[in-house]
Order: sequence, then structure tokens, then C-alpha cells
Amino acid sequence: MAENNPGLNQQMDPEIQLRQASVAQGQPAKVLRRGIRAIFIGPERSGKAEQGPKLAKKYCVCYLNTKKLLSEEIKSGTPLGQKLAKNDTDADTVLQVLEKNLETDACKYGFIIDGFPRNISEAQKFDEFLNKRKTKLDVAVEFGQPDKWLFSGLLNSKNQVGKYYTKKDSYNFVDYTKSFNQVATKVDQLFEKYVTNDRKGLYYNNV
Repeated sequence: MAENNPGLNQQMDPEIQLRQASVAQGQPAKVLRRGIRAIFIGPERSGKAEQGPKLAKKYCVCYLNTKKLLSEEIKSGTPLGQKLAKNDTDADTVLQVLEKNLETDACKYGFIIDGFPRNISEAQKFDEFLNKRKTKLDVAVEFGQPDKWLFSGLLNSKNQVGKYYTKKDSYNFVDYTKSFNQVATKVDQLFEKYVTNDRKGLYYNNV
């Protein structure tokens, strides 16, 4: 309904809401920084699920937790959900779920994907997927611990994914053992490097 009502879209736009609220108080308005295309790599309980939604809100993008998306798709009872219910979670099926969500308004300015790709093969398919969409990945953030590349760790699929992205300019590492605020600040600083000038925060005196 919102897409058919430009006025309603403006009312819902967080950037416009922020500007209007600040102007009403006689203050210059800082526009929310828009847009980032990122993936979060790392083990569960590394803080990704807590950091993702907050950063997504700040950058006006969607946070897509792959595990939750697959669970919701299964509950929906759609043909795709029925396929997933049979433990068919191959890369192509997961990408169908992601594509379905990336087409929503919430993902208009970008995304933070958590939980995919899970291995090098999926990372390669994800690259192909983005190329077909003519979309460039800004940053791959690995949530890990320094000096933890033990033999068992080398066999871990997510570490392998991290190694895949180290060969690309988009790779960055974050020590998730730091405090929540320290990690949030670090990731925010990483995102800042990839947000282009037209998407950065600007100051306006009026709407």
C-alpha cells in the first residue's frame, strides 16, 4: 500500500522524519547515512545478530539473518518453504530466499546479510548472484578472535569463507571479544569507508 502512496512513503522515510523533527526544534538536521552492502562472517554467539539490526537501522538498510529467513520461509508453507523443510538448504535455494527479501523496500538502500555464504563454494555462487544483480559487495566483516587460527579452526567453514574474502578488497576483521560498543564502533568505522559521498551524513537547515 505504501508503494502506491508517495506521501505515506515520505512519512515512513527515516531520513525525512529525522530532518522534520530537528527542523521543528529549530536545529540543523543530520541526515541518516544511507546504504551499505555487507555480509557478516563468523560463528554464532559472536555478536553478529546483536550488531546487525542496530547498524542496519543506522544505515537505512535491511538486516537479513539467513537462519531466521529460512525458518520463516518453512513456516510460510510456500513451495520454497516446503523444499527447505526437506533439509534442502543448498546455495541456490538459500539465494532464492535472499533474492525474495532483497526485492523488498527495506533493502532499497542495501543490506547486511548474516549467515551466508557458509563455505567457499557458496561464496563463489554469491559473487555470481551479485554480478547478475549488478550489485557490488562493499564489505565482508569477519567476527573472530585474533591468533585463533588453530588446526581445528582452519577446517571451520566460516574461517574458510573469511580466507576467501581476504583475497578481496572488501574483507575486514573484527575482534568480537571486545565490548559491544567497541565492536559497534569498529564496524561503523569500516562501513564509513565504503559509504560513498552521496550516501554520507549531511547537514541541512531545512527540509
